[in-house]
Amino acid sequence: MTVRVLLADDEPLVRAGIGMLLAADLDIEVVGEVGDGQAAVEGVRSSRPDVVVMDLRMPGMDGVEATRRIVESCAGSGDRALEHVSVLVLTTYNIDEAVYAALRAGASGFLLKDAVPEELIAAIKAVAGGKGWLDPAVTRSLIKEFAARSEGVVGSPVVSRSLWEAPEREILVTLGGSQGSQGSRGQGGAGVPPGHAVFKKEGEYWTIAFEGRLFRLKDSVGMHYLARMLQEPGREFHALDLVRSPRPPSARDGLGLGHAGELLDDRAKASYRHRMAELRNDLEEADSWGDAERASKAREVLEILAEEFARGVGLGGRDRVAASDAERARVNVTKAIKATIKRIRHDHPSLARHLNFSVRTGTFCSYSPEAPAAVIWHV
Repeated sequence: MTVRVLLADDEPLVRAGIGMLLAADLDIEVVGEVGDGQAAVEGVRSSRPDVVVMDLRMPGMDGVEATRRIVESCAGSGDRALEHVSVLVLTTYNIDEAVYAALRAGASGFLLKDAVPEELIAAIKAVAGGKGWLDPAVTRSLIKEFAARSEGVVGSPVVSRSLWEAPEREILVTLGGSQGSQGSRGQGGAGVPPGHAVFKKEGEYWTIAFEGRLFRLKDSVGMHYLARMLQEPGREFHALDLVRSPRPPSARDGLGLGHAGELLDDRAKASYRHRMAELRNDLEEADSWGDAERASKAREVLEILAEEFARGVGLGGRDRVAASDAERARVNVTKAIKATIKRIRHDHPSLARHLNFSVRTGTFCSYSPEAPAAVIWHV
């Protein structure tokens, strides 16, 4: 029996790669590829697959909502071919909320994208045959959750809906707003009160909601820097404070923060000078003997050593100093923040523009929007 598969993933290269992998199996036929949840719902009726391989994070309708609609519509369709459609979630999200949300929506399996090809093929065939399939990491999490609930452990974790699928009322309660408030609901379904925004870390990902649009980004050091500044708009943070230096200088200390020492100590300089003197003697001897090859090699090494020596010793024999801890912190923090804003731009151009205008980087960094009260961040 051939298993008919519909691929739903917003990355064309990912779909192409999975499609090529599945095409090598004689028992599997890829009957369609779509790039968002709504197209997946529509594609089920047109291509009539046995299994939908579903990504969770997609533009417009996400994978959780698409899974829910597919399962509900197929179960009550009266069409025997559609009644047996199964959904296998294939995602990078290794977090409890994503697992629970997908399984509540009716997914028959949950697999991470770092699985080996053989495991993906086995999972597709398993759910097509009416069985379930869970990634080993997910299985451990569910066993732990089930054990806690079964034993009635006080304070055991309560399975909560992730922000990407929570209704507007729950979002408002989470943010401390009134249930009667009306939040704008944009792409991603984040119903937050007007003027409020979210920048919260959940496991290995950050949930971000801004101007009614919600998305998630994988954790990075730049996300932590931004979160720290969003907590206190207008405050200047020294770069060393952001990287949590053991002894961060105060802003009152100014910019005279010292250095990290000389690039070359006395012993190193003596070694360089001794070796360069030897090479000059070798070069003179090679030239006097007419040994062009030996002279060329000596000259090449001498030039390299002279260049390295010049990096550590300046004009008049003055020692050059290494960059200070503060300078390294300034460079690293600036790079991390700019790289993070660039990642944000891919999912939310408007937020990226806001951060570009409002975030100041350098030795002192700050989040200083023109109207600080216009956005209330929940970090």
